[in-house]
Formats: sequence, structure tokens, C-alpha cells
Amino acid sequence: MPWRPQAPEDQPPKDPLVLDLDGDGIELVGLDASNAFFDIDNDGFAEHTAWVTGGDGFLVRDLNGNGAIDSLAEMFGTEDTNGFDVLATFDSNNDGVIDASDPIYATLGVWIDANGDGVTDAGELVSLASAGVTAINLGHTASGTVVNGSIIASTGSYAGANGSGGAAAVFFEVNQTLSRYTLPTGFTYHADAEKLPELMGYGDVPDLRVSMSLNADLREAVIDLVTSSSSLSYADLRAGLVDILLAWTGADSVTPGSRGANIDAGHLALIEAFYGFDYQLALPTGGTTPDPTPAEAIRLEAIFDAIVGFYGSQFVSQAAYADFFFNPDLETALANPLWVFIGENFDGSLASAAQPLQELVESIYYMSLGIGGPEGMVGVLEQVLPWLTYSRDIRFGGDQQAFEGALREVMSRYFDNEAVEEVWIQIIRGANVVNLDAGDSLLDVTGGADFINLTAGAGIASGGQGDDTYYYFAFEGDLAIYDGGTYSLNDQVVMDWLFSWDATLSRSGANFEDLVITFSSGESLTIIDQFDPEGWGRIERFVFTDLVLTDSQIRATLIASSQTAGDDVVRGFHTNDVLQGGLGADLLIGGAGDDTYIYELGDGHDVIEDGGVISVDTLQMSGVAVSDVVFARDPGNINDLILSFSDGGTVRVVGQFESNTWDRIENFVFSDVTMNAAQLNVYLLQHAGTAGDDFIQGFATDDIMQGGLGDDFLIGGAGNDTYIYALGDGHDVIDDGGVISVDTLQMSGIALADVLFTRDPSNADDLILTFADGGTVRIDDQFHSNGWDRIENFVFSDATLTAAQVNVRLLQQAGTSGNDVIRGFSTDDIMEGGEGDDLLIGGAGNDTYLYALGDGHDVIDDGGIISVDTLQMSGIALADVLFTRDPANANDLILTFADGGTVRIDDQFHSNGWDRIESFVFSDATLTAAQVNVRLLQQAGTSGNDVIHGFSTDDILQGGLGNDQLFGGAGNDTYIYALGDGQDVIFDSGIGGFDTLTFLNIDLATTTFSRAADDADDLIITFADGGSVRVDEQFDSLAWYRIEAFDFGAAGTFNHADILGML
Repeated sequence: MPWRPQAPEDQPPKDPLVLDLDGDGIELVGLDASNAFFDIDNDGFAEHTAWVTGGDGFLVRDLNGNGAIDSLAEMFGTEDTNGFDVLATFDSNNDGVIDASDPIYATLGVWIDANGDGVTDAGELVSLASAGVTAINLGHTASGTVVNGSIIASTGSYAGANGSGGAAAVFFEVNQTLSRYTLPTGFTYHADAEKLPELMGYGDVPDLRVSMSLNADLREAVIDLVTSSSSLSYADLRAGLVDILLAWTGADSVTPGSRGANIDAGHLALIEAFYGFDYQLALPTGGTTPDPTPAEAIRLEAIFDAIVGFYGSQFVSQAAYADFFFNPDLETALANPLWVFIGENFDGSLASAAQPLQELVESIYYMSLGIGGPEGMVGVLEQVLPWLTYSRDIRFGGDQQAFEGALREVMSRYFDNEAVEEVWIQIIRGANVVNLDAGDSLLDVTGGADFINLTAGAGIASGGQGDDTYYYFAFEGDLAIYDGGTYSLNDQVVMDWLFSWDATLSRSGANFEDLVITFSSGESLTIIDQFDPEGWGRIERFVFTDLVLTDSQIRATLIASSQTAGDDVVRGFHTNDVLQGGLGADLLIGGAGDDTYIYELGDGHDVIEDGGVISVDTLQMSGVAVSDVVFARDPGNINDLILSFSDGGTVRVVGQFESNTWDRIENFVFSDVTMNAAQLNVYLLQHAGTAGDDFIQGFATDDIMQGGLGDDFLIGGAGNDTYIYALGDGHDVIDDGGVISVDTLQMSGIALADVLFTRDPSNADDLILTFADGGTVRIDDQFHSNGWDRIENFVFSDATLTAAQVNVRLLQQAGTSGNDVIRGFSTDDIMEGGEGDDLLIGGAGNDTYLYALGDGHDVIDDGGIISVDTLQMSGIALADVLFTRDPANANDLILTFADGGTVRIDDQFHSNGWDRIESFVFSDATLTAAQVNVRLLQQAGTSGNDVIHGFSTDDILQGGLGNDQLFGGAGNDTYIYALGDGQDVIFDSGIGGFDTLTFLNIDLATTTFSRAADDADDLIITFADGGSVRVDEQFDSLAWYRIEAFDFGAAGTFNHADILGML
């Protein structure tokens, strides 16, 4: 029995007394080697049990006088009491010995089962005296020794005519499931029972024909089931069989919920009947319970299903024959589909199959033809093959692969139809059968393996998860499949009566990911997303009537069929494809995967568009040497590589040099050499420079580039690139573009002294090197702040300069006798304009500007946001310099020298300080910016009408003679006014300052205070000489423009409130 469980460890002991008659110890035969069946538990069933050898015997007494030992009742030992202790109850004189003085002695015998079959044969049962046993000692000792799986519970001895011998109480290992029913005296089989299916009983269940002979209700129920079997579905037939099994075992009388809520008690009772013992579950806290847990219930229900399947396979093999005898409708009985199982023997033995497998196949096939042709076969198989599948598992030892192999071998000899074979196999495997009729669509019916029968007019079929089979019969019209199984790898289309040689394969859909199979009849089958890279719509096998093609073979066929002598579009897949366009101008699209492209001389002008994101692709050029190929980048699209061959043919590799590498060919195979992509790049650059004006672009690698003669444009790109220039190479331009790289310009045979460094006046970021022969190299954006295009090293024949050293040399050469524009760098630069009116732009860094008498009118526009910059004035004393602010732009400082020359510092006084010069170095002194501010204010007051601006510091402002305007600004400013200084106006605007107006030689008594007639917020202070000071917005409520202290010397200092009192 494939479902036979392990017996519980706490089975009641069965320990008859055994006598060692041959003097060599108690010898026991293990259960597996034993042939004995004996009623070891007095239940009317002889169980398969371990046994004694022929040299030893059982102590017995024939209670019914039939000359045989029928059960444990005629031995010594019960479920509760040791065999020695049971025998001791017959010690009439209590002397501890059973001998002739005890009445029982005369009734005792010894059963020596010489052939070990558990049956008392003639001559095997003898008296004690005949066996030479004179007395049995009742004393015994506990043992526990295990002999071949059985336990010797205790040992004792007996006395005999030839001396003493051993005795033992033995717990025999027993299989309660394998049992034989003991027929009642006078039993005869009922005539109807002998025509009905026979099922072997196990455990406490007699064979079915015995039970049907004893139980008329059971017999009638079986007759009803066999006579209706021809019209029942598999599910209904199984349900009827379950009812029979429950009635046969008596489990139909058990209340379903009587064993707890987790299991049908009838199912558990059936299991117990076939096992031959009661189920008890050990509890963690000790003790047992007859009610299973949820987990145990799942295990037990699986055993129940196995029992039903086991008996179901036997039942269907006999059902049609029984139907023939009992069905009043002979025609229905003869059409019973279960006839195909007649003669099958399902006892578990591989050698017991009475009917050859080929005959079974033929029977099912012919029956299916009689009820609707090949499509009818699906219905027949669906009904009968669930039982056949289980029977095959029994016949082939549970080896499904072996069974399928044998079945395929038979069908290949009989049908010669791959499609039909696959239909059988899938249904036998238990696929869910779905008939997709006209107008129906299907979306993942079960999530498991489906068998989908497509018919004309059906919508899109989608089996979804699981290994699905789609059955497509000839003349069903145009149909479509989208499988949609994310993790299914064994989906297939079975095309019955459709042949591979009659099929045309093509691709369709927006991305050419659909497969279309078209037959000469005009009908077609479309597999949606067959070639989608995700693989969800993929069908793995295509079963035609004559052969089977895998998905990879379908792909290879499509590629091969697209290669003609014309202009082809050959598309690969997301696999490792081999593509060759052949003659004509072909477009080859490899896609994902490691693709190989083949080109031969005469193949014309091909274009390769690979598109494989992560792949290693190869261009194989048969019979073409590398020296016969010209490599070039397309001027119209520099990312494309063009290979030109000696016969005029070409191969364009689209996107070969794209930074993302998706379209890159990694290997180029010639007849004499193989290059990888990097080696090809080097080779291309080596041959790129000509005598003309070349456009040469490098790669994202460390490239070496030389334009040679002509005016060449060189683009290095990423990587540490080297540019080579020689005298005579003309006017070259370098546009490096390497974001993070160390690039080099190598000038062969050119000394440093022979090179002039300049910045392009029209683009100050460009460096121009001018050589002795008039040739030049322009480096685009050499001085751009991001540094992406910068050349880091300049190699001459006698020296090597870094970019920073080139900057220094350029600045040294920048100053001429003309009007120069000199730009510094984001470094600490030294800049001198020399003669002429020069503009000096320092930029970032701590820059130093040099000026000497005679250098003209220079302008400094520093622009260094955070820096300490210096103006160094050689041979010029501080006393010889006049500091002024530009009246037109008060933020500009102008230094005027003795020779009339000037230096203007743009935005020296701007609040952000970006253009400020921090240090002023004279021949006799050095001033900070703050000290320059003070000196400027000291020089600002003249005899004229002055406009004097202070700074964001604590300033001292005095206009002197003339009508002056004084702007103090931020800080605690001091304004000085003396008698005779005219009409001055003060604009303070220092938001948080404490400002003071100091009067020199002013008599408070002759001074008047008033509000201005035109603006009452203005204070006017008038003096005896008619002079005045007007304080703008002194009385404004915000107080931003207010003077906080008015200092009249000895007369005192007055605040704002005091002045209000003097109005």
C-alpha cells in the first residue's frame, strides 16, 4: 500500500509465550522477512506479523478443538498481562510451576509452525509431553532485548525430558494494515458480488466482495455506481466511490464532527479501519487525544485522498465489465469509456499489467474518434485519465518520467503525430482543461497548468501562471495567445493536423515582439509578446504534427528567413543571435544578448544597430584583412563608425562611440587579427590624421591624437589624452572636454622660447600658442573656470610646463607698450600692463598688480570674491599720490601720480568688497584698504564745492571751504565744520550709528537752529558769518539720518532733544 503509515508507538502489546525447543535461543523472523499472517489481536483478521523460526514453538491450547490455533485467544498473553502471568493463573497448587500436577497441563500444546505461514498445518500442533516439556517455570525476568524488530519482554525456562530450555514472552512487530479476513463458518459469496469489482481489504476491512456478500445495501450501492459510470464525470465518479468506501468500512455511520472541528470524522474512521488501529495524538503535556490538530488533519486528509485514489484505480479497471452485467441498456454499457481499463491489474506490481500499454492507447484513441474526432479525444482523456495517471504511478513505481517516456514511445509508433502525443501528456499530468469557445477570452484560469482548447472565434487566450498548453486544431481560423506567465518556463502550443513545412513565421507588433504563424489555408495564430524581453508572453515549445520547435529554434528560423539577396531588415532577439544580411543593403538589429554579425566582401552596404544594453557583440568579417579596411567616424554623426572595404562595400555601426555603449560592437574579427573596441579606437586615431583639414574626435579613454598637416580640429573627450603637434602642422584647434582628466600637448622639436602664449581677445577663455613658422594651436576654454577643456601639461623639446606655469608665462608676456587687456586666473597672479592704457582683470586668487611711473592710465577690475589683492607701485612715494573717488561712480577709487598717470580701481568701495584691493604698496609705505579710505577723506575737502562720501566705517569728513555735500553712510561718523566753510549739507543715512557734528571756532551764542522752510524734517544751523549746515532728515521719525551729538567745544555738547529745545 503506497499510503501505509507508520504504526503508533503505543500499540497494545501482543506477547505470546515462545519455547526454545532446539536449545539455540529464541529465534525470531523480522516483519519484512516473515510470511506469517495471524490474528494477533483477536479481531477476526489475520495481520502480517513477525514470527518464530521452525526450531521454536508457541505454548498454546486448542480451545475449540478444531486442531488449529486460530488467534491470540489460544495463546498466552493479552494486551494487559504478560504471558507468564496469564499462565500463572492456572497454577492450581501455587508451586510456581505448571506441570502434570496442574489440570491445565493436559490441555497445553506446542505449535511448531514449520513453514512460518501463521497457519496450523497437519503435524505442527503437538502436546507438551510429545514436545518433551515436563514443566514450565512461572518465574520470569524482564528483558527488553530487540531481535529483528520484535521485543523479548521477559525470559523464563522450562524443564524437559532432555534437560531444561528457555522460554520467553515476545512482543511481535505487527503490520495491522496488511491483514486477511477470517471468513465465517459456512460463508459463501453472493452471485452478484462475484460480478462486481473486487477491492482488497486491509486492516479491519474484509475484501469488498466478502462485504458485499454479507451486506445487501452495500452490494446495491456498488451496482448503482457501476451502472451509472458511463455518464459520470470524474468528480461524480470519485464522489460515488467515496460513499462506497465509507459504507464498506462502516465509517458512513460516524458523525462528521465527532472527532473535533478539524477533520471529517468519517474520513478518519475510514483511515483507522484500513490501518487496523485507533488514531491517538500525543499531547505535549502528556496523555493523548483522538482529535487531530489542524496540521495533523491536513496530513490525514492527504492519506484519505491517497486511499480513494488507490481504490479508484482498481474500481475503474473493473467498472465497465460490471456495467455490462447489470446495466439494462446494453448500448450504454458497451459505450462506457471505462472499457479502456479492462484487464488492468493495479496491485502495485510492475509485472502485473495484463494489458499492454499500446492496446490501452489504441482503445482510448479509437473511442475518442467515435465521439467527435481529435477534439473529442480531449473529453475522453479528461474523463478517464485521472484514474489512468494514478494507475501509471503504481505501475511505474511512482516514476512519472518513466511512465511518460513509455507512453510517448508507444504513441510515436502508433500515431506519428507530435501534437496528439502532447495532448495526452499534458492531460495525464493533470492540466486544467478549458474549452475556449467563440467570443470567449481567457485570463489565467487557475494560476497552475492549464490545457486550453482553442476554437474558432475565441478571444485572446491567457493561461497565466503555470506550464500551460494551448491546443490549436486545423481550420479554427485566426486566433491569438498572450500567455502572461511570469515564472512559467514550459508553456507550449500544440497544433494538431498542422505541419511545420506549411507554416510561415513572421514578427509583428509595435516592437516586433509578437510571433505570427500563418498556414497556407490563410489561418494564423499570433503569440503576443513572444519576444518581449520580460518573457511573460513567451511560449517555450511549438508542437506541430510533424515535429517540435523550441523558442530558440523559432528565433533562428525567423532570422534565417529574413536573409535574402535584397535589402533586408534582420532583427535579432534578446538572446545571443547570429545575423548576416548577405547581399544588398541590409539593416541588422541585434538587440539584447551577445550577438554576432557576419559580413563578407560583396555584401554591400550594411548598417548595424545593436541596442544591447549589457552585451559582448562581435562583427566577423570573413576573408577581410584589417589592412584592407578604412576606419572612419561619420562627419554627420561622429558616434557612428564606418568600415569601408576594398570592393566599395561598407558597414556602418550606429552609436559605436556613444557614451552609453548600448550599440557598441565589442569585438572586430578580421581574417588576420581580432580587435576589441578599445584597440579599434586606437587604430582609428592612428590613421585619422591626413594632409587635409581633419576633424578628429577621441574617446572616453587615454587617447593619442595628431592632426598632422592641415588645419585640424581635435576633440579628446574623457580620459587622459595626449595631443601631438609639430612645426608645419598648421593651425590646429583642441577642444578637450574631459571633465576630470590630465591632458597633455606635446610639441615635437619646439623649444619653449620659440612659443608665444596669448589669450584670444574675442574669447578670453581660449589659449593661443603661436610658433616660429606662424602655425598655431588654439586650446578652447583653457582658462574656463570649470577646467573641463584644460590641458594640464605642455611638453616642449627643452621644458615641460604645467597649466599653472603656462598661466604665469602668459601673464609675463601679456604686457606690451600698447593698450592691453590682461586677464588673470583663479590663482595668485602677478600682472603688469606696462606702457599704454591697460585693463587688468585679476579674478579669483590673491593677485598682485604692478604699476610704475610712465605706465599710463590703467584700470584694475579685480573680481576676486574672497581674496587679498595688492597694488604695488614701484618708485612712487605715498606723498606723490592723490586719492579720489570718481564723481561719476563713487565706488571707483582713482590714484593720480606725479606724471599725470592714473590707476582706476573699479568698485573699490562697493559694499560687497569683491573688486577691492586690500593692500597698497608704495616705495615708502604700505596702506591697507581702510587706511586708504582715511587718506582719501583727508584729501577730499578742497576750497571748492565738494561731494564727499564716507564708508561703512567710523569716518571723519570735512568739506572745508565751499558749499560741500557730506555723505557719512554706515558707522559712527564725525563731521567737522569751521567758521567760513560756507553752506554744507550732511546726508548721514547710517541706520545704527552714533554720529557727531563738531564745530570749530563757532560761538554758540551767535548760532541759530531752525527747521527748513521747504522740509520741516531738515535741521538748519546758521552761523554769524552767514554760513550754515543743513542736516538732512534730522527730524525724520526713523532717526536713520539723525546726528546724535552736536559738539560746540567749551560751550558743551548737545543731543537731539537739546536741539529741539533750541528751535
